[in-house]
Amino acid sequence: MKSRSLKVSSEKSVALAHQHQALVTSSSLTEDRYDATLRVPAGSLPSLMDSLSSLGRVTQRRVEMTDVTEATLDLQAALKNKRALRDRLRSLLERATKVEDILKIEKELSRVQTELDQMEARMKSMTSQVSHSTLKLSIKRDRIPGPLGAVTKGTSWLFGKLNHLN
Repeated sequence: MKSRSLKVSSEKSVALAHQHQALVTSSSLTEDRYDATLRVPAGSLPSLMDSLSSLGRVTQRRVEMTDVTEATLDLQAALKNKRALRDRLRSLLERATKVEDILKIEKELSRVQTELDQMEARMKSMTSQVSHSTLKLSIKRDRIPGPLGAVTKGTSWLFGKLNHLN
């Protein structure tokens, strides 16, 4: 979007984000641009986008969706198998009598548990992706042309209209 006052627009965008229970995860404000990344509850995304459009002139709006259903199902199946393997290893560990066997089983159990923890963290992240949307907001300063810029802009508009008539 474009706005004449980036400071005011940035402050209002943060207030609107909070009204829609969104979290500003990053933001930067320079003289010519304001960029922010928001995590928005999935159901609040359309209303927040509509509210943010009141901050300036919308120049581009793009919505992308990634379906994580198949990946989630695959990860759930892998988690089930890893948990079963961990449980079998624990059972073997209880029955092991030789120190050498105990050490091998504990090493394998440690490896499997590490993989299981990583997979559970990935599942938690995927669940978060489903429940929240990521919104990237970019507002550029809409400069008011000076007298020479206004004349140049008006002249190019006039020539464009005249050229269109031909």
